[in-house]
Amino acid sequence: MKTRCPAIDKRCRKCNRAGHFEVVCKSESVREMCLDSDQEKPELSFIGSVTEQSGSVDDWRVTLTMLGERVAFKIDTGADITVISFVTFSKLPRRPELKNVTIQVHSPGGRIDCIGRFLADCEYRERKISMWVYVIRGSCMNNLLSRKAACSLGLVARVYEVTEDVFGDLGLLNCEPVRIKLKPEAVPYSLTTPRRIPFPLLPKVECELLRMEKMGVIEAVTEATDWCAPIVPVTKKNGKVRICVDLKRLNKAVRRERYVMPTLEDIAPQLSGANFFSTLDASSGFWQIPLDPESQKLMTFITPVGRFCFRRLSFRISSAPEIFQREMSSLLRDHEGTVVVMDDILVYGSTKEEHDRRLLCVLQTVKESGLRLNKEKCHFGKPELCYFGHIISGEGVKPDASKVLAIEKMKSPSDVNELRQVLGLVNYVGKFLPELSSVLHPVTELLKKDVAWIWEPPQEEALARVKSMLGSAPVLGYYDCG
Repeated sequence: MKTRCPAIDKRCRKCNRAGHFEVVCKSESVREMCLDSDQEKPELSFIGSVTEQSGSVDDWRVTLTMLGERVAFKIDTGADITVISFVTFSKLPRRPELKNVTIQVHSPGGRIDCIGRFLADCEYRERKISMWVYVIRGSCMNNLLSRKAACSLGLVARVYEVTEDVFGDLGLLNCEPVRIKLKPEAVPYSLTTPRRIPFPLLPKVECELLRMEKMGVIEAVTEATDWCAPIVPVTKKNGKVRICVDLKRLNKAVRRERYVMPTLEDIAPQLSGANFFSTLDASSGFWQIPLDPESQKLMTFITPVGRFCFRRLSFRISSAPEIFQREMSSLLRDHEGTVVVMDDILVYGSTKEEHDRRLLCVLQTVKESGLRLNKEKCHFGKPELCYFGHIISGEGVKPDASKVLAIEKMKSPSDVNELRQVLGLVNYVGKFLPELSSVLHPVTELLKKDVAWIWEPPQEEALARVKSMLGSAPVLGYYDCG
């Protein structure tokens, strides 16, 4: 029973005729379609790649040594078998004997005459394979290298096959357990009774504590500890709760590492010339860093169902961002075209091939390190994406549309605290607004201690002018941004 081609009833984009693959299209844009499968199937086989006359395929051409002769192929990842034309076969000095085939080879334009097949030893650089090669009658079609053969020769690789192991809810980075260092004058602080939790939240808190314990993030504590903090459950949008530990007392005693955190100005010049970008997001990043046993006891916390301590780095500890940045920077230090900001990894390249090569190297390192990525927050091979709160592309940097919208919709401040919030948001995109300090002068004057708080038309006009300037904010070059 023959398989019906899914393209038969489709309408051609060039000639706008239905059933394009059953008639001759006057645009003649379809040059070839190719089938491939290293093992014959009992029924129909279909040739599957489409290329247009205007498209460049030089990057997909490769010359192999086959039966001691150099033969040019076009790599076709949609092909299941390798095929050569009869003209190419007839030019081989040592033509092997062809064996009969039982499959039917079809293209969207109809059935293709397959003369036979032979087993050939092929070599590319230092890799050697044996594969079945099918001979097709005709002289106009390219020799097509199958997906399986191209993978075996190391010519192509599917990204998701390499990366599937790096996705997961939680991993454990292969690094030395982190030690939280305290100041010499640190005074321990320990609570003996938990804070009260609203009764409706209690089952959710117990459920989340159980989940964290099963994941190995926390463990129960029965021994006496010098430090013990309360918890603050926070309800998330999905109805579940996040366990936040109040580590204010401990943070006052922590000795910070003062590891330099990168800024956009540091990163931007490195992105000059980049046209393709990928971002990788670590799943619950801080929880993937192991803690030293002594440091675990420092982060003991008390709940209505008992005491627990963190076995992994807690995001509530003041030195956590610096520790995580240090570990991630150390992990990916030797990778070209890679930038790390906390749990966000940016991979870039000037060409798709350069980008893909760098991305595969990073993913392999991440896989071997034990780190796990959040698949839903990863983006691959984009010409434009959001990173560091800005939109980056081959053109340069521009402000994130969501931040621009937030500024345009914000209301006039009613006191100094609200004014500081407004100015903080505006200054975040200030690099895109020329002469911003002059425009905002009437507004910033209200921050002075000896000036009375009065929001008058001059301030309102200044804020309105900033909002209008954002509508025409230019795209900055990476060196201009840095």
